[in-house]
Amino acid sequence: MKTWLIPATFTGVFALSSASCFSQQQTETLETADSLSPLDQRPQPWQRRPKKHCRQCQQLGYATSPDGIRWTVRDKPLYRSGRSPSIIREAPDRYRMWMGSKPDFDVASGGLYGNIYKFHSVDGTSWTRSAQPVLRPAAPARSVVYPFVIREGDTWYIWHGCHVDGGRFELFCAASKDGTDWSVDHSRPAFPAAEGKQRFDSRYTSTPCIVRLQDRLLLYYSARDWQTEYIDGSGKKRRDGAGVYSHIGVAELLLK
Repeated sequence: MKTWLIPATFTGVFALSSASCFSQQQTETLETADSLSPLDQRPQPWQRRPKKHCRQCQQLGYATSPDGIRWTVRDKPLYRSGRSPSIIREAPDRYRMWMGSKPDFDVASGGLYGNIYKFHSVDGTSWTRSAQPVLRPAAPARSVVYPFVIREGDTWYIWHGCHVDGGRFELFCAASKDGTDWSVDHSRPAFPAAEGKQRFDSRYTSTPCIVRLQDRLLLYYSARDWQTEYIDGSGKKRRDGAGVYSHIGVAELLLK
């Protein structure tokens, strides 16, 4: 589970034309499993952005696949405002989703990074949003993004990331008995960035993805160190003052 090989012939799971209005940001499967579940023919939510870049204009779309590798992408969004969906299928006709979304669709800026809503659906494609966000940042956190929801026994946990002081970004975890009312302390990260500036994850611990094994949980996360320069897809040298995603980390939590 820690050593990953990419086939030499692998070109990515999405092959989109240059004319596509989609830009993949992050995907979440409808269900966590060791192999494809009966949901392998169900829609795969992901995100899209208009061609003209707008961080607050992300929308929810979906793609379908027979094998988890070859995907057919729908060219219309499922929901007008959406970022980083986390979905659980509770029954054949009952889905729940937690996702960042703007309170006001018509406002071009603000809200997408500070509000996580709960959604429900009977088919995984038509979604209804809760009237109010179920999670918002509290000081010292300045944002709530990248929700990832799991259920252990009768307790729900929503892992999520927050921008904090010092240019860092860290992972937090909230708990709930119903998936709606969450208890969280945004002054105490569940998985903070490493101290100092030496480690690969000393600036960002981000985009959590949790896999449950028999005796432990594995937390996969993307990370940033303090480098700011990178080479883009065209070979041009660029700089990002907020750092560069260039690492994937894994942590273990042993279950009692």
